[in-house]
Amino acid sequence: MELYHKGRKIQRVGFVGFGISNAALFNYFKSNFTDLEFSLRLPREAKQKFAGRVYEGKNYLSDIYEDVLFFSPSVKREGDFKNAICSSEVEFFFEKNHSRAFAVSGSDGKSTTSTFAKLLLGDGCALGGNIGTPLCEFLGHKEDVVCELSSFQLNYFSPN
Repeated sequence: MELYHKGRKIQRVGFVGFGISNAALFNYFKSNFTDLEFSLRLPREAKQKFAGRVYEGKNYLSDIYEDVLFFSPSVKREGDFKNAICSSEVEFFFEKNHSRAFAVSGSDGKSTTSTFAKLLLGDGCALGGNIGTPLCEFLGHKEDVVCELSSFQLNYFSPN
């Protein structure tokens, strides 16, 4: 199966930061796409095993060759990323999700509002995003998803 994102065929995938959302996205890609090449880019050295190239330290964003870079929510997108698509788990989820998704964001009360919305929507609804389960784990499911999204997750979000 081939991977397309934002209208472009993807063969080389880079992860900038490797928190919960990017780790889940990596697992999703490894399980569903066999011909992808992976890289990990971290601002400081990490003692982390990774199935692909690893770039660490102050020059972690130099020599960009990937087709797409998935940024962790707290990593700023500053620099020249050549022709790479800059994206995130949230952007990928909203592009590929085929069920209804309800986004909840704001300064206070996101978790409470998201949980309440999930309860109102009933058993055929899942809860994820900032509240716990990464959104990419719901891809391919038919259930509705209530998504708790922080300002960091939405900072660079572009729905197109």
